[in-house]
Amino acid sequence: FPSVVPSLSLNFARSKTLDPRITFSRASSSGDATYMDENGLIVTAAADEPRFDHKIENGVVKSLGLLVEEQRTNLILYSNDFSQSNWIKQNSHPTPSKNAIGPDGVANSASTFYRTATNQYLYQTASGGGTYTLSAWVKSEAATGSFIMQGYNATDGSMSESFTATNEWQRFETTISTTTNTHYYPCIPTNTNTNFYVWGFQVESGSFKTSYIPTSGSTKTRVNDILSIQGTNFTDVYNQTEGSYKVEGFIDGTLPSNTYGGIFGAGGGSATSNFIFLNPSNSFGQYVSNTSQTPNSTLGKTYTNGAKFKIAASYLEADFACSFNGDISNSSTSGALYGSMTYFRIGGNPILGLTGGIKGAMRISNISYYPKQITDTQLQNLTK
Repeated sequence: FPSVVPSLSLNFARSKTLDPRITFSRASSSGDATYMDENGLIVTAAADEPRFDHKIENGVVKSLGLLVEEQRTNLILYSNDFSQSNWIKQNSHPTPSKNAIGPDGVANSASTFYRTATNQYLYQTASGGGTYTLSAWVKSEAATGSFIMQGYNATDGSMSESFTATNEWQRFETTISTTTNTHYYPCIPTNTNTNFYVWGFQVESGSFKTSYIPTSGSTKTRVNDILSIQGTNFTDVYNQTEGSYKVEGFIDGTLPSNTYGGIFGAGGGSATSNFIFLNPSNSFGQYVSNTSQTPNSTLGKTYTNGAKFKIAASYLEADFACSFNGDISNSSTSGALYGSMTYFRIGGNPILGLTGGIKGAMRISNISYYPKQITDTQLQNLTK
C-alpha cells in the first residue's frame, strides 16, 4: 500500500458530513430530493442540502455515502395521493385510502390497494413517448403477494412486469419504451381482494430509477447535485505533474450515460481534464486531457449494478495506469499531461466545467487523492 499520505481524504460513508472545502449546490425547492437516512426511513432534503444515502440489507441499515444524481422529473401528478381525480378508477376500482405507515415512518402516509374484480384498474396518464422508468414502494399485507406494474397505450399495448412483494417495504421498478401518451399503473394485484400498501409512485424519463421526487398536483423536477473543490482548497492538495486517485462507491441502475461519466478528478476549463470514469459499455479508466486511458475495457469486464466498485488511477508524463476492482491488466507509457488544472469535480465530468456533466446516479463512499504517483501494484492493492 502507498507510504505517501493522501493530501485529500474524504470518507462520506463514515462521516456523513460534507468537508467544508467542498462547494455544493442542488437548486431544487425544499422537498424535491429524498434519500434513506440512518434510521432506514425515506426523508426529504432541503435545497442545497447534501444527501448521505443508506440501504437496508438483511434488516440492517448500511451507509452508502454521498448521493450524486442527474436531473430528473416525476411526471406523475399526486404521486402519493391516489384518491385524487387525476387517478382514473376504471370499472369502479376502489379508491385507495391512506391508512398505513409508509417507508417514511409517517402514520397514514401509505395507501391500501386492492380490487374486487379482475377488470378494475387504477392509472394516471402522462404524455410523450420514449424510455421511462416506473417505481414505487410496495408491501403485501400477507407474507407474500404478487402484483403488476404496468404502462399501457393502444399503440404499444401492455408493457408490464410482475413482482412478488413481502410484508416489508421494497422499492420496485420497471423500465418501458413507449411511442405515445401512456397510462401508468402503480399496482395491479394479481388476485382480487388482496391488500397491498403503496407509497411514492414515480415515472421518469430514463432507463433507471433515481431517488423519489414527491408531487402534489403538478410534475416536479429535482435538479442535479453539483460538487467541486476550488481555489486554494484545490491548489493546496493537487500536484500538476504527478499524482494518484482512488474512489469507492456504488452506481445504482446504470453506469453514467455519457461517453466519459466522470466520478472524480481535476479540470481546468477548455477541455483540460484529468479524471477517472465509468461509462455505459462497462469500460473504465482515466481520461487525461485529450489522451484516453481505458485499461481492461477490451477484456469485457462488467460492473454489477448496485455492487461496490473500487477504482484507482495514477498519472505522470507518459506513464498512466488504472486499476478497477483489483484488475490492472493494462497501462500506458504514452500520452502527455496537458494544461493546468484549477478545480476538482466530484460525481461529474470536469471537461464540462464546474457545473455540467452530471450523469447517472451514484453513491460515493470515499475519495483519496495522493500528490505522488504510486506504483501499479499499490493501485491494484487499493482496489482489491
